[in-house]
Amino acid sequence: MGNYIDLYDGLESEGIHMSNAMTSVIISVLVLAGSRLAVTERQKELIVWLAYQDQSIRGIGTVGFSFNEIPWSKESFPAEKQFLASVIREAVSEAGWLTLDYQPNKARVATLLEKLDDMLKRFEITYVDEQNYAEWKEIFQESFPEGFQLCPRHDALMSEWGCVVCHDS
Repeated sequence: MGNYIDLYDGLESEGIHMSNAMTSVIISVLVLAGSRLAVTERQKELIVWLAYQDQSIRGIGTVGFSFNEIPWSKESFPAEKQFLASVIREAVSEAGWLTLDYQPNKARVATLLEKLDDMLKRFEITYVDEQNYAEWKEIFQESFPEGFQLCPRHDALMSEWGCVVCHDS
């Protein structure tokens, strides 16, 4: 089965199809890299949203997404897009990988991350649905009334279900 990541709903032919195992790896390395880069609240929110794409909780083959589902804000879209591009570059450079209990296939992961980066470059503000951000903000505030939580083992931002990297191990 696997998962798709695409630009917007219905554009799977131009997206990335990954096995369930590779999806878990990609989400984990993005969360590890993003957790190390995130400084602002908005950046941390984006990484926690990625951490919610946790197959061990949500189910195998159910965490594919479209870029337009990411909780973007039109007001800070250029900065958010630049931040996610930095996260992808940091993941390619293996930031945080030493904390993993396994060694990812570097070539395969880098290829998929580069495809994600290419998709991100094509993603435009016209695709942004700010309702996604409003809904995400509400979910986040209900789940984390005290703010952001870091996994003490992986130094990764966590979803309300815990650390996606721990679950991936």
